[in-house]
Amino acid sequence: YDSDSMKYAVKKDVWTKPYPRPLLKNHDMESEPLGRVINARFIDTENGKGFTQLDVKVTDKEAIEKIMDGRYLTVSTSGVPMKDASSKFNFTLCSMCGADLNREDFCGHSRGRVYEDDDGVMKMCFWKVGAIDYKEVSIVNTPADNDGDTAAQITNIAMVDVEEELDFSKVDNRRSGKSNIYIFADN
Repeated sequence: YDSDSMKYAVKKDVWTKPYPRPLLKNHDMESEPLGRVINARFIDTENGKGFTQLDVKVTDKEAIEKIMDGRYLTVSTSGVPMKDASSKFNFTLCSMCGADLNREDFCGHSRGRVYEDDDGVMKMCFWKVGAIDYKEVSIVNTPADNDGDTAAQITNIAMVDVEEELDFSKVDNRRSGKSNIYIFADN
């Protein structure tokens, strides 16, 4: 993912406007939400990279229990390229041929397939996506974003009363690693 495009999407409130995006299980858009995204921020990391951190209010009792005991850990998102994004952030580029799939017909290269490049080297195709209009975040068994060192996952949990402002010094940091997502639950 393109970090500048991710920042742009967060600034456009794609996670909370015109409605808070649902927390689902296994990307099932027909199921009842387990909760809703209440806030999103982009966190810059080294070398101009970063990630989007979500605050999610979990309201489903079973989901809260499974998050607390660690059965629900990894997450994934789904969305589509943001149609009304600035031209600077509106792209889906093929790594094999450079075609912009937002503006051109499908080039024939599929994500995840291996192709021979112009130098005869076999390479896996990926698409570099610009700003995304996210539809949901899901609890999944295998996260799509997993580079071998980090994965999209729940890293911090806080039980909060919606009437009180969250005190971040009381956030449960049981899980090690960088914070990718906070799960907040009404008690």
